Amino acid sequence: MRYNKKMSNKKAYVVASVVFSILFIFLLVIGLFFYENATTLKQEVIAGRQTIVNVAAAAVGVKISDLVKIASSMASNESIVADVANGQWADAADVTRDLQNDVNYYDTYIDRIVLFDTKGVERSAYPELVGGVGTSFSSSPYFQQVLEGAPYVVSNVARRASQPQIDVINILVPVSAQGTIAGVMELQIPVINFFEFGSDTSLGTYGFTYIVDSAGNIVVHPKFSSEEGNIVNAASTPIAQKVLSGNAGYDESYSNIDDERSVTTYAPVPVYKWGIVLQEPYNEVFSGPESILRTIEIESFVFVILDWVVAYLVLWLFKKKNKKNE
Repeated sequence: MRYNKKMSNKKAYVVASVVFSILFIFLLVIGLFFYENATTLKQEVIAGRQTIVNVAAAAVGVKISDLVKIASSMASNESIVADVANGQWADAADVTRDLQNDVNYYDTYIDRIVLFDTKGVERSAYPELVGGVGTSFSSSPYFQQVLEGAPYVVSNVARRASQPQIDVINILVPVSAQGTIAGVMELQIPVINFFEFGSDTSLGTYGFTYIVDSAGNIVVHPKFSSEEGNIVNAASTPIAQKVLSGNAGYDESYSNIDDERSVTTYAPVPVYKWGIVLQEPYNEVFSGPESILRTIEIESFVFVILDWVVAYLVLWLFKKKNKKNE
């Protein structure tokens, strides 16, 4: 009798264990399925962010290239070439005024057109500003690069010498007459014009985009404005170092200052060695996948408890049945 009772109890434990195992495996398979979906969704979000940043970086590169083409086209204008070669700077200023307002050359990004002689002295400009004409820029490395044969030079962020002093990107091209450099033309582009690339790229409520030049100077950033002081340099930051090295990618980081986890997607601007960076709060970017994962965790805990309860009920029913059969 004791032997039969012992065998019955053992059978009850075996049945309860089998029921628990079957339900547990079933729940595990379902949990892994939804976990895989959440992971895939997260990867898709990252890939989507990278695509957006890559497109924005390409757009910035195209815009700069368009401005370089305009500068080169203006500098090769026959009237500009003749006036610069003959030192007729006032006439050259009139021509640049006409060209800037010509539909074939007009671009809202261009704030000012400047002409230099080969010694680096500003000779004419449109519009002419206080502190401009007569100033020497011979020490400028960008000016020297043009004299040394560079077809064009795109400067890093610089503070304009003439009034009003604003931060600009300068595009310099040679004015050549019969194969000899007779002067240099410069287009001044206020950095604020590049804000449109940041506003078009920024996502969510708290995400923002910023652009750095090849030296790591902030071109545009919603939280920093060099108009209020010195030019801000971000070259020492890990993200700037990566993007300025020509890398595109995605990083997660935690700020002790903000007590916030954030995600950063970045891409280099082709040709010009600039970089564009999209930074967003982690919870805002991955609210969907994180919600799925939290739901999986909670439901998994609840289902494991229910699984244990079902297995316990099976065991209890078997024991109860055994007692009746004694």
